[in-house]
Amino acid sequence: KPKEIPLTEEQLNEEIIKTRLRLTALKSQLTTRMEEVATAKAGEMELSQKHKELEDAFKELVAERFDIISDFTRQHKATEDEMIARITILDSTITDLKDQKELSALALR
Repeated sequence: KPKEIPLTEEQLNEEIIKTRLRLTALKSQLTTRMEEVATAKAGEMELSQKHKELEDAFKELVAERFDIISDFTRQHKATEDEMIARITILDSTITDLKDQKELSALALR
């Protein structure tokens, strides 16, 4: 290990000044980085909240869409049942009219 040369008072003062300047620069850098971290965290929280709001809105729209589709399905089924009933009545009427026609034709002979 080489022998260290003792520093003069002037050299020690210069080292102290350099160290203080370096310390001040590091404190400033730390403050800046802490502000950046705080800003980033605030942005992250804002994005997280926005994500939750969008997710909730999406779930609500999916539920609403399901309700609408269910309503349309019920309406379609009701209309289909009504049409089947009307078709059955009309088929019965047609059959009755054919029977009456045949009876009338037989009666006229």
